[in-house]
Amino acid sequence: MPHFNHRHGESAYGDRKSTPEYNSWASMVQRCCNPAEAAYDRYGGRGITVCDRWRHGEDGLTAYECFLSDMGRRPSAKHSLDRKENSRGYSKDNCRWATRKEQSRNRRGLHMVEYGGVTMPLSQACEDAGLRYGMVKRRIYRGWSAHDALTTPPLA
Repeated sequence: MPHFNHRHGESAYGDRKSTPEYNSWASMVQRCCNPAEAAYDRYGGRGITVCDRWRHGEDGLTAYECFLSDMGRRPSAKHSLDRKENSRGYSKDNCRWATRKEQSRNRRGLHMVEYGGVTMPLSQACEDAGLRYGMVKRRIYRGWSAHDALTTPPLA
């Protein structure tokens, strides 16, 4: 378990509240490293790890200071920590600050389609095509190709 200290001034201490970035880091570590954590089975329990730099620190920096140095401040209150590839662990090259919408398009088990020569979630393809998701999903369920479902305008 990482050493949670107050050296950096970002964690709750006295009357001070933890910063959102510190909360994201601490929650990430708990999900991946603490079997008593409610979400552990979906993270640490299935092999999702936290890189050594973010677990133990490096070059005189605490683990949290390394995390903040690599990730920076979250861009807005609408952003939270997201792994780019869900099968890989938490590290600088696999994490980003993302909005709920961006994260919803990065889940396991999404319906992926090719649209405009790019493979993407069906929801994104519908948005790009200007069509309602439910209508396109029904078309595909009825046997339409993804291309036809996304390029045929709705009936008036």
